[in-house]
Amino acid sequence: MSSNHEDVSSQQQTALHLLFIVGLSLAYESLFVSNGFNPLDDSWPIYALWNLEAGGTLYRDVLWVFPPGHLIPAWIGYHLAPPGLFGARVIYGAFAVASCVGLYLLGRRLMPARFALFAAVLAAVAAPDSHLMHTIFGYRYLIFSMLALLAYARRIETDDVRWLAVAGLWLGVGAFFRLGPVFAAGCGLGVAVMSMHRDPRDWARDWAALALGILAIFVPLLLWAAVTVGLDSIWREIVSRPALMDWRQSLPFPEIVFPDTWHRVHLRQWFVSLQFRAIWLLYGGYFMALVWSYVRAYRERRSFAQPLLVAVWLWGGVFFLRSLTRSDEPHLDSAIPPVLLLSVHGVYSVTRRIGTSLDWNSNGRAWVERGIVVSGVALWIFMHATDTWIPYARRGGNPI
Repeated sequence: MSSNHEDVSSQQQTALHLLFIVGLSLAYESLFVSNGFNPLDDSWPIYALWNLEAGGTLYRDVLWVFPPGHLIPAWIGYHLAPPGLFGARVIYGAFAVASCVGLYLLGRRLMPARFALFAAVLAAVAAPDSHLMHTIFGYRYLIFSMLALLAYARRIETDDVRWLAVAGLWLGVGAFFRLGPVFAAGCGLGVAVMSMHRDPRDWARDWAALALGILAIFVPLLLWAAVTVGLDSIWREIVSRPALMDWRQSLPFPEIVFPDTWHRVHLRQWFVSLQFRAIWLLYGGYFMALVWSYVRAYRERRSFAQPLLVAVWLWGGVFFLRSLTRSDEPHLDSAIPPVLLLSVHGVYSVTRRIGTSLDWNSNGRAWVERGIVVSGVALWIFMHATDTWIPYARRGGNPI
């Protein structure tokens, strides 16, 4: 009876958390649907769609669309209400809301619900400048890589390798929209499989299931490309040109200059610059901690307990590599949700250790954790000056 009551209570808590996350994220995203304008990145999908509607062929007449799924929101928006920019932004906002939900569900596999909520709330109010300029393309499509990681979590929980095929399917679907996040998640899953098993035959079995799911999506797409414009055109437009663009537009890390005054704008600029270094310290610290944990498990001849954490760590780390070539705020913001998930996991791990050493009771621990969550969200909003962007958006700043 007690177990059933706890299950119901946990389900109610999850439902309330999800309702809060969706409501908060919807309210935040709605501020930017009709405001902010990026004449290049924001308008290009609409322009490309117009050329397709005029009879052009994708990757022959219509270029700089990588990958093709990037046009789907524009296509839906155009056919619902031409010219389509408002409708596309509504769909982009829905993807962002879904990413916050996915981050929470993924966080629940790694830490208690309160901390998973912490990470999702931080993501729900992140990147105000990039939202207003509509430059968070990678951020929008993170949900597909999160679904792949959640499928891998089910593979761990059920010991059913078929869940890796499901993960591969989500990677294939995600690659149709954006290559970077799903490539990073694929790297994370591949290495996580190696940390989960010691027998190379188990690696091959799990990798084969993952590849089967990916190929189920990729083979039809490659056949379509071969018949229409050729595989060489697809490679050039989806891989070569974006890579060359990043190299030509490379930017160094912004200089860290601590503001002389506590003006919010200057403080925010310092905080953004600091993140480029601090995030690499975060991933480096987790690399050492995970290696040490794996070595201990290997020496003690027991199973490694954190393969999902390995996948999440490498997913975020590989995706954040884009900041080494384009060290500007939009590229930082696009990769921020995995950073927030790992950062909050670090806070949870430290809090748990301190609580154990000080022998906190459950009630005391709960109040400390609530204080950490509230103060952490408040500090995040303050340092990003998110509260100053909201009235600006409400007043119609940078309208379409």
